This record gives sequence, structure tokens and C-alpha cells, in this order.
Amino acid sequence: MLSSRCGISVGILLVLVHGRTVEKCRHDGCENKKKENHTAAGLIEVPNNIYDKSNVCGFYLENNKISSITTFRRYSSLEYISFKNNSLSSIPENAFCGTKLIYLSLESNTLVSVPVFNCDKILPLEILRLSHNSITSLESGSFENLHKLKCINLENNVISSIDPYIFINMKHLVHLNIAHNQITAIDDGTFCCTSLCSLNLASNNLTDLPNLSCIGGTLKKMKLDNNLITMLNSTSFWKLVELEILSLENNMIHYIEPTTFSQISLNKVYISRNQLSCIQLVSNNTSVYSVLNLFMYSETADVMQKFWQILDRSPTGQHLI
Repeated sequence: MLSSRCGISVGILLVLVHGRTVEKCRHDGCENKKKENHTAAGLIEVPNNIYDKSNVCGFYLENNKISSITTFRRYSSLEYISFKNNSLSSIPENAFCGTKLIYLSLESNTLVSVPVFNCDKILPLEILRLSHNSITSLESGSFENLHKLKCINLENNVISSIDPYIFINMKHLVHLNIAHNQITAIDDGTFCCTSLCSLNLASNNLTDLPNLSCIGGTLKKMKLDNNLITMLNSTSFWKLVELEILSLENNMIHYIEPTTFSQISLNKVYISRNQLSCIQLVSNNTSVYSVLNLFMYSETADVMQKFWQILDRSPTGQHLI
């Protein structure tokens, strides 16, 4: 909630203009190649006849009850495989050695740790989906031999800790989703060896913003909704010069330092459903007024009018919207 020094109670959504969408992680490489679809086939194991089809590009084995797999080494053309919504609790270290695997989905299984792949050569894997499992932590070496990863989805697990060295040698990583976990803190430098463009840390237990200055040259979109963050200051987004979209909805933010957004060129900031009792606008900081576009949500027109009067204190004497 927001008030003007400080008695106006309204919900606030800060939105900055000219937003761009961030590309989604997907793989279309098997579109015109041979694929095997065994979705919802009532399988409890991978069919034996699958292993006779070495020229297959993709396997769809979703929505079954498969609890174990062996090696797919003979599939030298394999690029895509999905075991989404099965009963896998572990994956053999050599399961995909010798393949050209680019996309692997292990979503909605019963994994308690990130699978480790031990192959003679680095797997060309680019997209790894591990959401909706029971993974408890991200340990050093979890992504060993997966240095070409671009996208990792780990949302909806029970992750409480992240080893600060887990992302070493992952310079190709651009999209990381660790939303809906139990993370309370992230060490400085954890993401320094990546090229993150999109970072989703929503729905965790973070009380402070992690220091992300080392990826300030690449990070464009960040979600921190539904955490326990209480305030924003001038160092909160230090060096995040490329940040375009920021979402901080439904935290416990009660104060925003006037210069918080002065050094970054955001397009959109979402900050509704917080505990803001006062917002300070700095009349001599023209950069704040040149970028902020505030959308107010209120039940009464007179509350809106009072807020616009505050906005009229901008250097130009004009509304910000």
C-alpha cells in the first residue's frame, strides 16, 4: 500500500514504458524429423522396441508411470526427450552419453537431487526442465559436463540452499527459473559465471535482494514477487544497467529510497501489494521523472486526485502519466 506523507491508502503498480518480451526456452529441432510419441500410454517402463529405433530425433514419454530408465547411448541422433509426469527418482549417469541431446524434460517426477551426467564428452544439452520435483539443494558439481546449458527450470521444488560455485563454467546460461522454492539467501557472485538474461526468484523466502552486479551487463528481466523483501535502496540494483523488467509484487516493502531507480533504464516495474506507507520523490532527480510511469489502482476518485497532486511536483510541473 502507498500513502503520500502519508495518509493515502492505495495499491500501486509501477510500470515503465516500451517493454520487450524475453524469449522463451524451447526446442524445435525435431519438427521435421522422426519422433516417437508414447504419451499417456500406461507405461511403467520404457518399451523394449524403442531401443531398436536408433535414428529417432525425439521421444515423448510423458504422463506415464515410468520409474527407471537405462541408457539411450545408441541414439546418436537423439535431440529431444520428455519424461514429464512420471515416477523417476533417479537418472543413470550415462543415460544420454553418445547422444546429441539438446532438450531434456524431467518435470513432475520424484527426483530429490539434480541428475549428474558423467560422459566422456560434454553433453550438448541446452534446455533442462526439472520443475515440480523434490530437489532440496543445488550442490557444487550438479551441472558438471553440462556447460552448454542455456535454460534451466527448477521451479516448484523444495530447494533451500544454492552452492555459490554451482554455475562455474556456465557462460551460456541465459534463463534460470528457481521460483516457488525455500531459498532464504543467495551468496554474492553465485551467478557471475553465467550470462543470465532472465532470472526468476519469485515465491521464495528472500529478505534482501541478492547482489547481482556481476551480471549487470546481461540481465534484462528479474522476478522477485512473493518474497519477504522489506526495502529498496540506491544499491539494490547496482550496475544492473541492462535491466528492463522488474517484478517485486507481494513482498513486505515499506520504503523505497528516492534514488533506487535512478541509475537503471527500466521499462517496467511491478510493485503492487506491498506495505508502502510513504513514497519519496526527489524533485532534483530528473532521471526518475523521465522514466517512471505510475498506474494507480484505487476505489475512490478523490484518492487518485490527491496522488496526482503529488506527482505534479515533478521538475517539469507536469503529470508523469
